[in-house]
Amino acid sequence: MTRAVRERGEGRSPLEALQGLALDLLAQRHPLAGVGEWVGYWWRVLVESPALMARGREALEEFEGTLAGLFAEAEGAGPDAYGPRMAAALTVAAYRSVYATVVRRQLAGVPVEEIAAEEGELLRHTFEVLSRVVRTGPQVREG
Repeated sequence: MTRAVRERGEGRSPLEALQGLALDLLAQRHPLAGVGEWVGYWWRVLVESPALMARGREALEEFEGTLAGLFAEAEGAGPDAYGPRMAAALTVAAYRSVYATVVRRQLAGVPVEEIAAEEGELLRHTFEVLSRVVRTGPQVREG
């Protein structure tokens, strides 16, 4: 994620870089894409462990914080700027929504390749919506 945003190239937004990363992870059937033969086993283990569930929530908070920092860096804002923090929160929530949808579909027995095709469309739509919604927000004065 950090590399994708920092090395995104001239004229490419952080969200465009993250969309490219998400689609690449899906093409590779990486665990972060949520599609693969391992999904059922992984989720059964996860939901049976309160410690793993808690760690998963912590990881999402860390992910959001890192993303907020990357967004702030990309727009030259301070680490506590409202716009990057809101953008990170919305991006994480949107990605979680896609991820939860594809995991539920796979646990319901939908074939992996069908889900992967659907996920690609969901990701494109999600990042399209995010790019319209996520803008630099009002600056909040410190102190």
